Amino acid sequence: MSSSQEYDIDRAIKYIVLKMYQRAKDRMVERGYEENDVTLVGNVIKFDTKKTPRVAVDPTAYKDFIEMNLSDFMSERTTDEYIDDWIDYYVDAPAYKYDEDFPIEGQYDPTTSGGTDPGTKVDIDELKDWIRETKTQQDPNLQEVATNSEKYEREVDRTAYRVARKIYYVGRKPSYMTPEDWDATTVYLRPAMNSFSQNESSTIHSFEYGSNYSYRQGVQ
Repeated sequence: MSSSQEYDIDRAIKYIVLKMYQRAKDRMVERGYEENDVTLVGNVIKFDTKKTPRVAVDPTAYKDFIEMNLSDFMSERTTDEYIDDWIDYYVDAPAYKYDEDFPIEGQYDPTTSGGTDPGTKVDIDELKDWIRETKTQQDPNLQEVATNSEKYEREVDRTAYRVARKIYYVGRKPSYMTPEDWDATTVYLRPAMNSFSQNESSTIHSFEYGSNYSYRQGVQ
């Protein structure tokens, strides 16, 4: 490959990366994240939402495939479709799937297609056991304090409260429904603000699970 061809490839990749970066920022804001949760370092687009593990997409990793004429990483997809799919899988999914492997027995209601209804209060002790046995291996916030028993148990309590509160206010969708389908199905089933605990004191503007909340945002 000549130097001019390599330069053309580098220039094309930079253009694609910038376009993907702008799309990523726009989409993240639309989904309730902060614009500065997305950064561009060189040609690497980095995501750090503080609620999901840090992830990054590096389009330059595909340079060798382009050079060898084996594949085009944008094959059959636009740059917009590529970044949307990437955010769906690596950013949004971890956020709204955080508690999906916590077993809730006996929850079935035909009106919500088998999901866990809003208004459900889970067993806090079982939830804490699940956090200790399952989520510590996956949650960086828990891992960070795992060696300090006092801090660790405080984080377990905090995580259990947040997960239980999220399930209470918005329920949990079945695996075959999209977050948007679940929002539409349960929007009128959500309990009143501050009804989860007598210690709650949210206002209309500070209530995390108010009318602007979408299931894709996950645990708040």
